Amino acid sequence: MMSPQELQSTEESRFQKAFQRFRLVQETVSAISLLGILGVLLLNSLTGQKIQRANWEYKIESVPDLIFEEVMDEMGSDGWELAFARRANNSLTDEVNYEVIFKRKN
Repeated sequence: MMSPQELQSTEESRFQKAFQRFRLVQETVSAISLLGILGVLLLNSLTGQKIQRANWEYKIESVPDLIFEEVMDEMGSDGWELAFARRANNSLTDEVNYEVIFKRKN
């Protein structure tokens, strides 16, 4: 039978070995990930592809409630995409409009 000190020493040794295996796996995964990222960057530079950001053009309109659908169809056929809309009531005139923001790629 092992003494408490020997048992503790054995447990510490097992823990250290398990921790070393964990660190090895962690370092291997990190190295593989880094190599993958470098590979993608290298392939991208060799093929000459450049990552381009989309340039957007924006348009803000106030559209009367009665012709909202007509205006939406017209703007869509011109290549505009609805980015935001909210219904707004004018308390002075009782007029109902939509405040809209459209966007399209340049």
